[in-house]
Amino acid sequence: MDPNHGVQITVKDVYDQVLGMRSTVDVMLHRQTDAEARGVDHEARLRSLERGRWPLHTVSVLLALAAAAIALVGLLTR
Repeated sequence: MDPNHGVQITVKDVYDQVLGMRSTVDVMLHRQTDAEARGVDHEARLRSLERGRWPLHTVSVLLALAAAAIALVGLLTR
């Protein structure tokens, strides 16, 4: 290195930095793929929970209607 010209960067230095960045990008892509897979799994679990809860609302409405019908029949048969 010439003291009058400052820092000298070689092609090997650039190559080493590119290799380091490549490995960092590979790790980040792997993490992103894992996160996407977990997101899909969580979405599927939520959807299955939602499907399981939907009949509960329907059953409660049907029971309320049946109770109202029984009460109405009781009032009309007096």
